[in-house]
Amino acid sequence: MLRIVVPARSGSKGVPGKNLRLLNGFPLTLHTLEAAHILAHCCNEEARYYLTSDSPQILSLAERSPGCIPIHRPKELSLDTSLTSEAVMHAADSMGFNKDDIIVLLQPTCPDRPYLEIADIADIINKKLRMDRFNSIVSLVDVEGYHPFRMKRLLHDGTCISLIDQGFEDMRPRQVLPKCYIRSGSYYITRASSFLESHKLVNEPTYGYLHTHTIPVNIDSELDFTLASLIIKKRKMS
Repeated sequence: MLRIVVPARSGSKGVPGKNLRLLNGFPLTLHTLEAAHILAHCCNEEARYYLTSDSPQILSLAERSPGCIPIHRPKELSLDTSLTSEAVMHAADSMGFNKDDIIVLLQPTCPDRPYLEIADIADIINKKLRMDRFNSIVSLVDVEGYHPFRMKRLLHDGTCISLIDQGFEDMRPRQVLPKCYIRSGSYYITRASSFLESHKLVNEPTYGYLHTHTIPVNIDSELDFTLASLIIKKRKMS
């Protein structure tokens, strides 16, 4: 069975109340619940999707997404320091996930998931987890100019040193640097057997999914919120 988990706690420092805040007229979390609903129908197997939260107001959004199952999460698993994997483990325990399941984590902070991308993910789940050797799938974007060869660390006295010491200051154009990617936050998918053993959402060997239908925005600030709104509006108008 496919088990899709959407974690949405009540607290947020960067954008207060962001999981309930309206994005283009709908609560932020509802955008991801819609994606979960579509993914559940795109997969050629039995699927369930869940909204886990410590907030009754957030959990009430499940009523606006047909088939969504709300899970009340304890406050101690909903702190700033709480790990997302802990929320998924609580959902797994509460709903009786078994080792043959596939777990999909969809974070509300990444609200833009076009239909074609969701259909791609459904296909990749079948090919890479059901029929291949991979234990997990993670979505990626190219870091482009924010390459680790250009990154620095600051020591306690303010001294600036390279994050990766190559023995020289790397001034090469980004086009000739080796390709490097960062997790986008949009999709974390893993075999339940691996997750229940490791309590980790990324388990080797991992397949990297590169976004092609959108440039994902992970909402951590007011600027991110504005940018996500503009991207979704533009896509729906095209």
